Amino acid sequence: MQHILWFKKDLRVFDHQPLFTASKEASILPIYILEPSIWNYGDLSNRHLKFVMESLIDLQDAFKQKGADLFVTVGEMEDVFEHLFKTYGRFKLYSHREHGLKHTYDRDIRVKKWISDHHCEWLEFPSFAVARYSSEHPRKNFKEELLKQKIYPAPKKICLPEVISSILSNQLKDIEHFHIQGDLPLNGLHGGEKEAILKANAFFKSRYKKYNVYINKPYYSIQSSSLLSPYLTWGNISIKALQISTKRHLLELEQSNEFNHSQLKAFHQRIQWHCSFVQAVENDPLLHINSRDIRFEGMRIHDYEKLEAFRTGKTGIPFIDACMIALNQTGWINFKQRATVASFACNTLLLDWRDVGYVLANLWFDYEPGIHWLQMQTQAGLIPHSHIPLYDVIKQSKMHDPDGLFIKKYIPQLSTAPIHLIHEPWLIENNPYISPIISYREMFNMTKERLYKIKSSK
Repeated sequence: MQHILWFKKDLRVFDHQPLFTASKEASILPIYILEPSIWNYGDLSNRHLKFVMESLIDLQDAFKQKGADLFVTVGEMEDVFEHLFKTYGRFKLYSHREHGLKHTYDRDIRVKKWISDHHCEWLEFPSFAVARYSSEHPRKNFKEELLKQKIYPAPKKICLPEVISSILSNQLKDIEHFHIQGDLPLNGLHGGEKEAILKANAFFKSRYKKYNVYINKPYYSIQSSSLLSPYLTWGNISIKALQISTKRHLLELEQSNEFNHSQLKAFHQRIQWHCSFVQAVENDPLLHINSRDIRFEGMRIHDYEKLEAFRTGKTGIPFIDACMIALNQTGWINFKQRATVASFACNTLLLDWRDVGYVLANLWFDYEPGIHWLQMQTQAGLIPHSHIPLYDVIKQSKMHDPDGLFIKKYIPQLSTAPIHLIHEPWLIENNPYISPIISYREMFNMTKERLYKIKSSK
C-alpha cells in the first residue's frame, strides 16, 4: 500500500506529526493540491497564494535535502485521488486536520467518503488544540493533552516511491500561475518555515522586550510584535512548538528580569487564546454567514462605493485610511487597529459585516477563519450579552498616534499638517487631505444611538 502525505495549511517539516509518522514507512509521497473550489471561494486572495508558494518552495527545498521531493497539482480532491488510485491502487493518506469554513469542512466529508468507498485509509492528526469530535471534549483537557505531546523531529531521510503519478509535478511553477483575486502587497512578509524560524528567533532575542508597551501603538508595534501569526495560519510553525519555546524563555526570565518577563508573559497569554478562537469555526462552520444576533439584520447596508473607499483607504478619516493603506501595503496591522477599522466599517459606516469581513480577510496574511469571523461578529456587536465595541476613531488616533507618526508615514499629504489637527484635517482652513465621505461626529453619534437601541431591545 502506498503512503501519501497530504499538505494543507501545515507547510513545514519540524513538529509535523503526519510526516513523522509516515516517514517510518518504506516510501512516502508528499503532495500539495491546489484546490480551485477552496481558493476561489472568496475569502482567499493573491497575497495568500504568494505566501503559500514561498512556503512550498521552502518545503520542497527541505525535502530535497532529505533525498526526496515535493509534488504538486491543481484539481479537486476526488479527481486527484482517482488518478492516484489508478497509479497506486489502495493507499494510506496522512494529513493534519484543517479548520475552515463550511466548504472546507464539506470537502473533508467528501474525502472521508471517497476514502471509505475505495477501501483506503486516512490518518488525520490535530493541527491545533481544537476539538472536532465529541471524543475530544472537554476542550480544555484536549488542549492540555495536545500541548503535552512531544515535539516531532524532522526525519533525516525520506524515500520516494519508484513511480510518480502523471497528475503530479515537482515543478512548482505549474501551479503558481493559478488566477485568484487581489493585489500583492508592496512590503509583505515572506512565507516558509525558514522565515518563521527567523522571525521567532528575532522575537525571543529582543523584539519581545517592548511587546506590551507598543502593542496598541500603530507606528511602533511593527517593531515589537512577533509577526508570527501568518506562520501559524499557514503552518510554517506549530502552535505547540511556539508555546513550548515561549514557556522556556519565560522560565529563563522569571528570576532575571521582571519587566522583560511581563512583556513575554503578555505574548504568552495571547497565543493561549489562539486555539479557543479557532474553535469557533468548528462549532459553527457558517460563522461567516449566520449572524449570532439577528436583531441587527437589515440595519447594515451593501454600499459598495463606501466599501471601496474603506478598502483603499480613501474615507477621508486619516487614522482609518492610514490603517487600510498599511494593510494593503504590508498585510499586517496590530490587533487594536484591526478592531478599530472593523468597528468603523460596521458601526459607523454601517456596512454589512460580511462585506467588510471579506475585504479584510483578503488583506491580512494571517487570515484564520475561526479567529477572523468571530472577531467580525464581535466588532459588529453580534455576540449576545456582550457590548458593542464602538471605537471613537478620533480618540483612538490621538491616544495611540499622538504625534501623527503613523498617519504621516502612510498619508504624506498630511506630513506638514499641524499635529493638533492631523487627526481631523477637515478642521484645517485649506484641508490638504481628501474630504471625509461622512460627517464623522454626526454619523458616529447617530449610529451609536441606533445600535444601542437595538442591543437593549428584547
